[in-house]
Amino acid sequence: MHTYLIYYKVATLAELYEPFDYRGYKFVSYDSEPWKNDAWVASRTIKAPNGAMALNKFITELIPLVAQFSTISQCSFRLFANTYIIFKQDKNEEKRFFIFFVRHTEPVGLHFNKEEIKQLEKSEKIPNKEGLFFVMEAANATTFYARLAMLVMAVEGLAGEVLVGKNYFTNHEITKEILGSELENKLYKKNEGLRNKLFHGIIRDHSLYSGLVDEIYGKITTYLNSNFELQIRNNVVDPLRNPNENYEATKIFYGFKNKPFFDLKTIEEIVNDRLESRTKENDVFVYLGNPPKPY
Repeated sequence: MHTYLIYYKVATLAELYEPFDYRGYKFVSYDSEPWKNDAWVASRTIKAPNGAMALNKFITELIPLVAQFSTISQCSFRLFANTYIIFKQDKNEEKRFFIFFVRHTEPVGLHFNKEEIKQLEKSEKIPNKEGLFFVMEAANATTFYARLAMLVMAVEGLAGEVLVGKNYFTNHEITKEILGSELENKLYKKNEGLRNKLFHGIIRDHSLYSGLVDEIYGKITTYLNSNFELQIRNNVVDPLRNPNENYEATKIFYGFKNKPFFDLKTIEEIVNDRLESRTKENDVFVYLGNPPKPY
């Protein structure tokens, strides 16, 4: 087991004026002037066999706390797509640390030209076009679960309903046609389906949902292309493009030249400069590349 110190940026509009400790974490304002701030920094020391497992524990136990903060503050908190650093506190003569650095980037649009216009008449043949509204809402969403929920609603909207006795139910013949048997079962299996857990608000293992947004969206576009002769391109990088919340990221192992410091704002500024000119980096960090074994 090793001891890891983790600092994690959490984007929010909640202005934190006084640092506080809660459930083993320390929370401080990202900026020394909170009224100019758009983030907090959460930090905690964790014992784990490696850095990846330490980070997993850090995030897993932070998620419910952030949900509490958001509810009480009436502000959004974005936990993902943020910078974090992991520093190993033992057996680390190089003072090596890992940084996952994230910064905003400008959105890039996609063409809507003659080929797309030709598809409009074909899309009129879709029997339950109400489902397309939620495909659009998935593109408008900026967080994972909001996007996932919209895509599930899109599937059910496209599938339509069937009348059984006096009650209407989702047409699972069509959801199965859209999703395929394996994914449909994964989402709708009685008492275990991830769709049901999502809409009942009882997600306990977030890892089970990894990759579902891309998978479901791919199934929807394939269904529309196959059944209604649309030509939605399935090879587009990052579909469901949105003008907000666009990021680029890099991963780097550094060593501190002198005494380690953990001012995340300063470290971000140095790494950002590295990507542009490298004039600040050489004064404080040594670039170490990848570790010879799990960090």
